[in-house]
Amino acid sequence: MTIPVLSDLELLEMQIEALFTHDDRGRIVTVNEPGGGPAPRFFFGRARDGNLWRVRHDLPSDMAQRLESLATRDRVHGDLEAPLRNLDAMLAVLAKDGEARVGHAGPAYRFPDHLPAPTGVTRITAANAHLLRRMPA
Repeated sequence: MTIPVLSDLELLEMQIEALFTHDDRGRIVTVNEPGGGPAPRFFFGRARDGNLWRVRHDLPSDMAQRLESLATRDRVHGDLEAPLRNLDAMLAVLAKDGEARVGHAGPAYRFPDHLPAPTGVTRITAANAHLLRRMPA
């Protein structure tokens, strides 16, 4: 069985899908956890091969369009820890009708495609799946 290798951008998309619930327009609605509350008004994520962003479902269309325009112009470059080029402009747009602040900023981690097997650990395969059966008490 071959496991497909996902790009960083595909993994970022999966992260966004896991973090938030979305409406039929692809806008974020709530934080995707029990009692998670409303999603942030704007989410911006970066990967080596692209950027992804989402606006909250109740953001006025003009604000959403301005944020998307700014996000589109913030090109990917090698240093993912460098500040966003358009961050101040994005915050200014959000400040027009409410609080504008940077929430979580930090890396999400990805494991290499191939990890060496740890010592003393049995890899479960179809041939030894019986090892997962519950032992008698």
